Amino acid sequence: MKILLGCDSYTPNIDGVIICVKNIYNCLKKLGHEVKIIVPYSKELKKINNPDIILVPAIKTIIGWKLTLPIFNYYPLYKQLKKFKPDIICSHSPFVIGSLITKFGRKHNIPVVATFHTHFYDEFLKITHSKFISKCLLKSIVKVFNNANYLHVLDPLNTSTIREYAINDFGKNIIFCDNGTEYKDVPNHNEIKTFINSKYNIADNDFVFSFVGRFVQCKNIDLIIKAATKINNDHVKYFLVGDGVEMKRLRNLVSANKLNDKFIFTGIIDDRALLQKIFIRTDCNILISDFDTFPLTILEAAASKTPSLMLKNYTSLINDSINGYLVDDMKIDTVKDKINFILNDKNINLVSANAFAEIFKPRTWERKTEYLVSKYEWILKHNK
Repeated sequence: MKILLGCDSYTPNIDGVIICVKNIYNCLKKLGHEVKIIVPYSKELKKINNPDIILVPAIKTIIGWKLTLPIFNYYPLYKQLKKFKPDIICSHSPFVIGSLITKFGRKHNIPVVATFHTHFYDEFLKITHSKFISKCLLKSIVKVFNNANYLHVLDPLNTSTIREYAINDFGKNIIFCDNGTEYKDVPNHNEIKTFINSKYNIADNDFVFSFVGRFVQCKNIDLIIKAATKINNDHVKYFLVGDGVEMKRLRNLVSANKLNDKFIFTGIIDDRALLQKIFIRTDCNILISDFDTFPLTILEAAASKTPSLMLKNYTSLINDSINGYLVDDMKIDTVKDKINFILNDKNINLVSANAFAEIFKPRTWERKTEYLVSKYEWILKHNK
């Protein structure tokens, strides 16, 4: 099978969608499929010189690489796509890249599967502070989704957002398949914890929370910091792993509240083995985001036998106090109360074990990719 993947960015950049596309690509190749990835141009990708990567001429916006915009000369691109002759197109972008490959698929009768990764309106509103602009932006990406033939949904809870956005009722043309992780169960957790304690000056009896991801407003990282100001516990540390436009503001917020001894800013960690070691040392991962549809960090934490705290009604993975924790809303006191509950939860070891057994174990990229391939084969059979 010839499969075309489309994405807004790629390695060496890091975010959940990039990790997802990279792992699906690797698994598809191992299964013997011909795969190409179309992404905006970057010097780093040019140096990699991978024949499977199709680079679109691009410019960067002042906002950063995440919103890279292709230049409007598409003939060379279409020439490469026609030469490849994909059997199916899988779009992980509702922006320019997604629009391009979706139009190509419609024109050449190639089925297009669009993956719904993000609660877009929430991010648009937090960036623009304008409901009008946010609705206009949302309308443009909904058009891209509606031009696809199939919708790949990561969590059944996302169907309510899909209806809210007025994305077409795909009916039987919805593929439900969540994400996976390449992490494995690793031995010697005690040695790893000792290593991380030494590296980051953490005491053995410190309770560690972690956030891993982009430092952007929609991730609500400031909620963690503001709640921490109300936590009366001298043995709590917080890892903030990542980088982004919010870095300076978050550092200033930590300093202003005299929490520098509590918060550890690691920067971006592209060493996946080191990142898992941080997850292993973590007692509870935190992601109080109304942005993500199926965050990979929840799986990565669970693979490390670490439970996560998420926002209620934004995941079907977690049962509160069973295999993780849920917070009812994004009010500072609500988050503070939940953190205090976790700090005093005598059953946290059981919750951690359940996270590993129920959230991580069924979800490997190999298994997820094999399932997607079976769906692609069904699509091709019925698209004739």
